[in-house]
Amino acid sequence: SVPRRRALLSGVALSALLLPGLVSVLPAAAQDAGGPVTAQAAPADSVVFLSVDLDRDSAQWTQMQDLLARMGLPNALDEARAAILADPASADHISDADLDALLGGEMAIVVLPQAIENLRGFAEAAIDVSESGVLATPGAFEDPAVEDAFEEALATPLAELSEEGFGIAAILQPSDIDGAWTYVEAQLQEAAADSGGAVDEIDYNGTTILVAETDDLYGGETGSADAGDAAAATPAADMMGAADMMGLEAFEGLEGTGRLATARVGDFIVTAGTESDLEPLIDAATGAGETLADSEELAAVRAQFASDEELLFSYFSGPELYAGLGEEVAGLFNELSANMTGGVDMEAYQDAHQAIAIWADEPGLRIDTVTLRTDGEPLPELVPDAAAIDFADRVPANTILYNAGTVGRLQLDASAFALAQIINQGMGGAAMTEPQTLEDVLAMFTPEFQQEQLAGAEAILGFDLQSDFTDLLTGEFGFAVGAPQLAGAAFGIDLLLSLPSTDGAALADTVQEIARLAEGATGGALSARQEGEDTVYVAQDPSADGVPAFEFGVIGDELLAGTDTGLASYEQGPAAALADDEQFQTVMDLLPEDGYQEGYVNLGQIIEFVLAFAGPGGFTGVGPEQDADVSCAEYADQTEAQAALAADSLGNAALDSDFDGQACEDFFGAASTPVAATGGPENVRALGLVAWERDGMQGSSTLLYVADDES
Repeated sequence: SVPRRRALLSGVALSALLLPGLVSVLPAAAQDAGGPVTAQAAPADSVVFLSVDLDRDSAQWTQMQDLLARMGLPNALDEARAAILADPASADHISDADLDALLGGEMAIVVLPQAIENLRGFAEAAIDVSESGVLATPGAFEDPAVEDAFEEALATPLAELSEEGFGIAAILQPSDIDGAWTYVEAQLQEAAADSGGAVDEIDYNGTTILVAETDDLYGGETGSADAGDAAAATPAADMMGAADMMGLEAFEGLEGTGRLATARVGDFIVTAGTESDLEPLIDAATGAGETLADSEELAAVRAQFASDEELLFSYFSGPELYAGLGEEVAGLFNELSANMTGGVDMEAYQDAHQAIAIWADEPGLRIDTVTLRTDGEPLPELVPDAAAIDFADRVPANTILYNAGTVGRLQLDASAFALAQIINQGMGGAAMTEPQTLEDVLAMFTPEFQQEQLAGAEAILGFDLQSDFTDLLTGEFGFAVGAPQLAGAAFGIDLLLSLPSTDGAALADTVQEIARLAEGATGGALSARQEGEDTVYVAQDPSADGVPAFEFGVIGDELLAGTDTGLASYEQGPAAALADDEQFQTVMDLLPEDGYQEGYVNLGQIIEFVLAFAGPGGFTGVGPEQDADVSCAEYADQTEAQAALAADSLGNAALDSDFDGQACEDFFGAASTPVAATGGPENVRALGLVAWERDGMQGSSTLLYVADDES
């Protein structure tokens, strides 16, 4: 029915839009085909840059609206705009004209080098505390003296926040710069007046910065900001509240230093916590400083994407991050990270640049990522010996969840270490003890600690998780889940995990030990069957009628685990393979061919199963032809119900049972001219993913495949 369609698609739409309340309310102002326009106001040394296209008339949002219509949500953007305007929290502060003026162009968030310098200051303060010796005794983390030491050490970097800035700023390119600036000025004056402060004007190289100095912008005492107080709901208040929960009352030093700074620079409005944060943005926007728009590194990253326009684009500069951290902090981070990742050359990533692009394409919504170096050096290979992926040839066409490919030796070693920790923690291994000092914490990131964990697990299991298990795997893997099957009270599902081995006989010995442990843990509820010369172990609860048995064992040179029907289907071979399925081929053909891992989710089958399970009346019991849910009785007339729908289209979805954008017209007998829904959830067909390495780069490509009504 229509109500259940809306309920299902609410989740899909929210995931797809990411920022629905922000990006859906906008009129016009085009995004530059050469990249984000807001990069013209971002300094070239920005550490993080994230831009969002706010133009509903752009090519990207035109395509996204087409995708939403195919999903059965043709009015989603209009409903979101109406909901913002109808929200009591914003109704007194923003009008339809204000939205048109403010938005319609592009917005960006920028993390500046100052933010990393602040982070370095906190890290160096923590290092100073650790070197003072106060953490050298058991129970140090509960010692009030340690808390006092941290507060004293943090006093200086906290004081510098107000003077040097937080290092985070926002850039807005509105569709109407004059109207938008008028609105921003008025809101700043109102916020300052409400807080008992004033707005000051500061000249910076000919640009006027407005600064709202307030006594209570951070909500008074640490952590006391009222969530309903707009003036107190600031990032600084959130930071102070979190610090208070961690016992760091030193953040009380920020009380009374609340401020908000904003400026109009050409076609941009820039906003930050202090005027210091705005100065590099003003330099960039006025041509006094180099900009990210002219960055060769940003251009190199963007060149790897198939589209030069995105709904959302983010960029991260490794060199700027590590330069800001300094040698001491960066060196410690690299050492700990390398130990935890099995020896990965973390220094190679110091010079890496990363980007994410979320964009609408005719087949669906795409998410692409890339990581590369621009100095001519390649990144370390994650999977140097990736095998061709053929697992889809061996699983049935009705597979709803599929993941296959190759993992590197480093990932296998990390898996052995993680399993060892879980076993030691869950089964009381002697190697697992609670850290008592900072030295204990740092020791957890060393190779010696990893070997201790593996040895502790071996004492429990009777075999070594690394040499007797993960070292015997090739690194290839395959995982598949078939469509659920209901037959009366019985429930069936094909589930399979495949792990090929370099030594099937040795791995079979290890699996025999696992079976012995499982038999002891289940009180003997484990049996075995022969598959040729190989042994397959079967776990089944005789009191659980209709629940499939779980099986595992080494068959040939392949460790298999899954439900009994999953293993049987795999051993027999599929009558029709997933690789030959038309939809699977369509989705995977739209993704890179050179991946070392690939994934696929048949969303169409999942949605159809849920719709069928919900029954003819859906989740509300109202048929698709009647817009007359019982909740309509809570309103005096159709106009009141329509206002409630506009205010909260998701929470009040039952008011629009026929999915036409009109509330309760059948209940009240109201005449209306609905906008017909031409699509539906059944058009959200699949999710495909490929992870790749090529030419010294790493990346991934994801596609949410949305078919049209004719597909």
